[in-house]
Amino acid sequence: MAFYYTILKLSPNSFTNDVLSVGILAFNDEKSWLKISENKKNIIKKLVENDSLVDFFLKRINSFHKNIVANSYCPKGFFKYEDFKFSSQYFEYLNRYSNGFIRYSTPVKIEDELNDDKFLRLYYSLIEGESTLERKENSDK
Repeated sequence: MAFYYTILKLSPNSFTNDVLSVGILAFNDEKSWLKISENKKNIIKKLVENDSLVDFFLKRINSFHKNIVANSYCPKGFFKYEDFKFSSQYFEYLNRYSNGFIRYSTPVKIEDELNDDKFLRLYYSLIEGESTLERKENSDK
């Protein structure tokens, strides 16, 4: 089954259009994966005036993802997560209209099955860099 992925980016200065890729979200009709880089998060914190905003936004993204996966409700109960499904159209919309602190890449479709191992390889190749994965695999041996 095909899947899509989008890269989560934070923009420390929206006037210069600078962005740093901090994480990746992959999804298909049945499952979704989210991983945010601690290394990139720490870098972006050094580039913004209020580093607590970085934690706030990334926690909100993580919480939103967990609530959708669990098909649960928002703490205030105003929005039913069970009615929401990740879709390429949703992230195309976010890519087009999110031009503030949080940004999303255009979703990319991959015609392959996705599992936890493949997702981690995708994360390391696009967010952390291949050499990080090689070091991690060597340290696990």
